Amino acid sequence: MKEEKKNIQELTYIKIIKWWLVFILLYMPFQHTIYIIAKLWSSKLSTFLNRLDELTIVILLPVAIKEFYRSKDVPLRLYCYLSLPIFALIITGFIAGAVNVNPFFITVHGMFDYIKYILVIYIYAAFFRDVSELNKVLRGLLIVAVLLGAAAFIQEVWAVSNRYILQKNIVNIDYLDLGYFVKGDPKLMHEAGDERLTWKLGLYRVPSLLFNGVGSGLYALLIFTLYMCIAKKDNLFVVFCLLSGIVGSISRIVYSGFLFVSGWLIIKGRKWLLLLLIPVGLLLYGLSFEYDFNIWQFSKSAIVKTEERGSANSDWGLVSYRTYTKEKALNIWKDHPVWGAGPGTYGGPISIDYKSSLYEKYNFDPKAKYMLEKWGSIDQFWPQILAELGVAGVICFTGFFIVLSLTLIMLIKKTFLYEERGVLTGLLVYLVVILLYTLGYTLNISPIIFTYFALVGISLSCASRINREASK
Repeated sequence: MKEEKKNIQELTYIKIIKWWLVFILLYMPFQHTIYIIAKLWSSKLSTFLNRLDELTIVILLPVAIKEFYRSKDVPLRLYCYLSLPIFALIITGFIAGAVNVNPFFITVHGMFDYIKYILVIYIYAAFFRDVSELNKVLRGLLIVAVLLGAAAFIQEVWAVSNRYILQKNIVNIDYLDLGYFVKGDPKLMHEAGDERLTWKLGLYRVPSLLFNGVGSGLYALLIFTLYMCIAKKDNLFVVFCLLSGIVGSISRIVYSGFLFVSGWLIIKGRKWLLLLLIPVGLLLYGLSFEYDFNIWQFSKSAIVKTEERGSANSDWGLVSYRTYTKEKALNIWKDHPVWGAGPGTYGGPISIDYKSSLYEKYNFDPKAKYMLEKWGSIDQFWPQILAELGVAGVICFTGFFIVLSLTLIMLIKKTFLYEERGVLTGLLVYLVVILLYTLGYTLNISPIIFTYFALVGISLSCASRINREASK
């Protein structure tokens, strides 16, 4: 009787954890929006809501480890292989901190910031092991992505109609970007160059409900990739909404990723995507010149180079900020080639929170420092790794991506279920997109990377369990 009661209690708490993990997945795309809005009432509440993902990881990781050891269905060897580069990365971080005599707490916090979303793999793998659960999660994510895509389409139509039909000045429709409306900080928009993110190539760069056009586009591309890999028949409305989120991002990274994914899908039989390759390719080419112009008044006088209107000081647009911070990262790396300067010392929010001395030591420009404080990132993942963890850190991260790729390939070859095979294939294809965006952004774009690693965890767990049962 006691044993039966204990089993019921265990099933109840596992069910609660599952519901919470599904909620967090659906919550992640809206986290920053909710954080900004909550800031109007309470800074403590907004901070708490902005840390829900990290709190979930810290609280549930020990529970997940316990569940791994309790369960007999989980192939621990698979996760051990995946864990090797992560353990190597952690050791590298602590060595880097010790070599540079950095405070232990900053080293720990800096390393957690690097690996926190990778740990999501283990948490979701521990509690989701059935393909039916994976399908339910994917259905929920698809609904969210369609909602965001529809919002992006409405924003684009409203913005373009205001500009070209009603002839309204573009600053009069910035309320379409909720972030600008709530922050109400013209100084930030002016100095940090956020104004240039509104219009490109005569089109509005839609943030949807994610506060960021790039994040919105990458999220839509993730779900689009998975949907196209598992759908036997394309739903026109779903595809249209997802494509609206992708195209409306007006982002080189998103378009580059889309062209890669589309090329792969065309090879696999989605020939209709050929119709989109040329227009998206032309948009990508146009973005290389960073121009905005009024479509109905296309002339040299109507063309505005967005880099120049990014701030009052044209030498501090977005591109020059990234170039400057990358150069500083390389300067730091030259002085710390093997282990770097230590985690939490450059380029991320940890270095700002703990007032890293590197900014003063390397004469970091005050304007660049201001932009870093507002954005929380230098948007240069690999240069930041070099600066903080040196060559050793780059090797560890490269090793992780290689092991993850090989793991997905191995499971794809062994999996016989169509849906599971499709999800694993989509995750493998999208991994290339992640590597692409790390060339110009940070890895930790939370709505994308949290969702991606959660799906990796569920898929690995489901696929390995199916394969194990089939081999009996």
